[in-house]
Amino acid sequence: CVERDRLGGTCVNVGCVPKKVMWSAAHIADTLKHDMAHYGFDNGGTEAKLDFGKLKKARDDYVKRLNGIYANGFVNAGVTGIFGECGFVDNHTVEVV
Repeated sequence: CVERDRLGGTCVNVGCVPKKVMWSAAHIADTLKHDMAHYGFDNGGTEAKLDFGKLKKARDDYVKRLNGIYANGFVNAGVTGIFGECGFVDNHTVEVV
């Protein structure tokens, strides 16, 4: 398998997965702001505060964990991962740069 960067491709590294983590955080914030009292929670009149650095680190750590899961899957399946960009040299040869 040839990967340009981290294992998992666009979805895992910069697309679907990180977006869903951020969306989930936004959804939780919205629920806290608008619906908390309806469910019997009392925050003493203070607004929930987001530690964006902590959220970003948690998101990045989750993505790294997924990268590791992919790497372990390669090892367990006997697949060699090659990092770089590849292209066809001719009809029978691929070059990785």
